[in-house]
Amino acid sequence: MNRYGMLAREHWTKYAPSRVAQLENPDEFFESLGEQVADRVTTLSRILEGQHRPSPDYLDQVALLNAYRKQAEERALSDLVWLTPDQVEYDETEAASQELGELPDRAELERQIRYLQEDQSDPDSALLTAVYEERLAQMQQTLARIVELEAKVPEGY
Repeated sequence: MNRYGMLAREHWTKYAPSRVAQLENPDEFFESLGEQVADRVTTLSRILEGQHRPSPDYLDQVALLNAYRKQAEERALSDLVWLTPDQVEYDETEAASQELGELPDRAELERQIRYLQEDQSDPDSALLTAVYEERLAQMQQTLARIVELEAKVPEGY
């Protein structure tokens, strides 16, 4: 894997881990992406070089060629590797949506919490032992997580 592939893998792993997890063969994907970036850099560099006349001074010419290569790298990485804020936000929203789908229904959870709390307020009820108190605390934590995730997922997503 070339340096562009390694750079892409590092960036995507940090900013879009769920996308990386969905890849069937991440090594193959990032190796191919790295090759695409390298090809694009070469092509863009040649285009930039062709738009300018060579400098008679050797050091000036080397500086120009290096500048063209850097510009080509910036463009290729921007086009193929760097994720836009929308893509990163989508990834975070998708992860939150998936986690929400794995949690219990909010309305049902709230109903169960109310039921346990009502039983607790009845002095004759022997239902609320330490086990029920622990279950109530777990349910309240789950409800707090649901509320947190719902804030991340737009309406109708």
